[in-house]
Amino acid sequence: MNGVDPIGLFAWLSQLLAKGAANEGAETYEAMEHIEWGGEGRAPISDGPMYGKWGGKNYSGGKTGGSVGNAEPVDSSDALYKQHDLAYEKAKNTPILGDVNKIQRKMIKKADKELIESLEELDDDPRNWPAPPPERMEKTAGWYKDKTRWWFK
Repeated sequence: MNGVDPIGLFAWLSQLLAKGAANEGAETYEAMEHIEWGGEGRAPISDGPMYGKWGGKNYSGGKTGGSVGNAEPVDSSDALYKQHDLAYEKAKNTPILGDVNKIQRKMIKKADKELIESLEELDDDPRNWPAPPPERMEKTAGWYKDKTRWWFK
């Protein structure tokens, strides 16, 4: 879609998900208000939501579409998403002899496991993280952390 939303699909999808989240409670609804979707080179549904500068499929370092930017992480969880993205890049770009797919899958699986373990080490309250999220983004950071752990398990 080249980052264009001619019929308001991204806005509609965000509102729909936020309304669904409202059924889970006010805190989830508030967290969903700050979630972003879409972007150049991203499929809004299959690539899922983005968080910070590193959280989300086809979103790295503040760049969409599979390229990797150099933006600084916004908080402790975003720093972990950065480590995860860079581990994926290393897996994709490591010169390998032998069964490339098998070795790369093993590297990616290790990166996913390390991300889950590191996210689980963060406090449940994002305000207590070594690098807390920006003001008023605490609930979004916590929601995204929980959904990321669920996705990669």
